[in-house]
Amino acid sequence: MVIAKVETLPEDKTVYPQDLVGVPREEINNPEVLKVASFLQSLDSDGDLSTINIPDNLTLDVNQTLLEMTPEETHLLLASQNITPVALDEAEAHLQESMGVASLEEEENNNNVSSDNNNLPIEENNQNEL
Repeated sequence: MVIAKVETLPEDKTVYPQDLVGVPREEINNPEVLKVASFLQSLDSDGDLSTINIPDNLTLDVNQTLLEMTPEETHLLLASQNITPVALDEAEAHLQESMGVASLEEEENNNNVSSDNNNLPIEENNQNEL
């Protein structure tokens, strides 16, 4: 099975799902990126998702590339090989972690943090200005 093809290896010599899909690396929550990430993480043989190790003896006989398949088709393909698919939200969380990107929830929490230094006194002005 052909997962996808990369025309040019990125400068950092690391291929992320975004590179396979052909979108900027910032597009972590792109549906196609998440499909690829989930599929590849599901195939990982050693459980260490810092790298994806696909077993040499794994054979997936399909006539489509991964990018041509729907998420449902990829899950059925994995299930036919007794492989449990990684949920899309889990795949997204791992992809964010592996790329060193804070999740949206983490960013919101960081934006809502206040400190005493941010609480400046407000002086009342008794004049009504128009």
